Amino acid sequence: MHKHSTNLTPNQIGPQRMQPAIVRYFLRLGLLVVLLGLACAVPVMAAPIQLPAIVEPASQEHHVGKIIFVELVTPDLAAAKQFYAGLFGWTFRDIQAGGTKYAEALLDGRPVAGLIQKNVPASEHR
Repeated sequence: MHKHSTNLTPNQIGPQRMQPAIVRYFLRLGLLVVLLGLACAVPVMAAPIQLPAIVEPASQEHHVGKIIFVELVTPDLAAAKQFYAGLFGWTFRDIQAGGTKYAEALLDGRPVAGLIQKNVPASEHR
């Protein structure tokens, strides 16, 4: 039996081991994808705030373009309640959902708006 000699380079014989820098790159990329996936999933998994229905019983009426409910985000819930009570004659029903302070604004006993307290970070201006 006669053996043939070949002039094959190592790349033609079989797969080469990946360079360490490329391996590190793909590991970092994979880790980044996993972390971003987890970061995006956390808000989805958070429990939503349960708010009361706007009208009782619920209605199937639709008014295209008509504003029927407004929510205000404010750093000072007490001051906002005082202001809108004086401006519109609204009364308020406080709702505590987790750590969130929420006030349902009522006009003649019917809900018309909601106010949510959200503190302004120290790095931002009011």
